[in-house]
Amino acid sequence: MVCSRGDHFGDLVTRHDLGAVIDDPAPTGVARAIEDVLERGRGDFSKALRSAGEGMTWCHAIEPLRRWILTPPHVYRSRATLPGISRRTRSLTYRVGHRVLDAAQRRAT
Repeated sequence: MVCSRGDHFGDLVTRHDLGAVIDDPAPTGVARAIEDVLERGRGDFSKALRSAGEGMTWCHAIEPLRRWILTPPHVYRSRATLPGISRRTRSLTYRVGHRVLDAAQRRAT
């Protein structure tokens, strides 16, 4: 994998050693990064890719939403946790989140 530095994927590739992260978007910089990745070969990245991929499953990705949805209503409706947001908006957000969680659970089974 070759990507640019400064965003989520750049950080992910750097943290897990999944490929090359480039600073120079010029064609020569990109070509050099691709060559480096190809020289290292698939075997050099396969274990890291598998490990990083385990954290990117649908069930893992929705876990923060699931915890928020399952929090008792008095917590999620608190102005302290969502300052500046009306009660109506907080309730709507909660209901939408519940629907997303339900759909995700149906899809996972």
